[in-house]
Amino acid sequence: MKYMKGKPKMIFFQGNREKAKEETEADIDMEISDASDLLVVHSTTSGNVPDRSVIRGSRFIQMLCKELLKNAHVSDLSTMLEQVTRKVGKKTFNHKYDKTPEVIKQGISKKIYFLPKYPPEENE
Repeated sequence: MKYMKGKPKMIFFQGNREKAKEETEADIDMEISDASDLLVVHSTTSGNVPDRSVIRGSRFIQMLCKELLKNAHVSDLSTMLEQVTRKVGKKTFNHKYDKTPEVIKQGISKKIYFLPKYPPEENE
């Protein structure tokens, strides 16, 4: 994967982290030999199951999508992930708090922007 060297690599997981954590991380390490500039985001911390809807996905994914749609044109990814983490922690689902998302950064020193200076749509 030489073409990915020096470029940010982002992987988002919404699944169950109770099982196969080691296998998942080993698979990532084998597939991405240059682990610099790597961002791995899990919807919950290790050993936990995310609260999620089979139709809409985990609460984390729902909040991430809303945040990206709202702020991808004006904000960097780290700031948006901080907002999502804060919002997920405040929401309840099935009468309990959602688990905290886990964000792992390796070698990312610059801010990542998806749509810099791109205007939002009028109907937001």
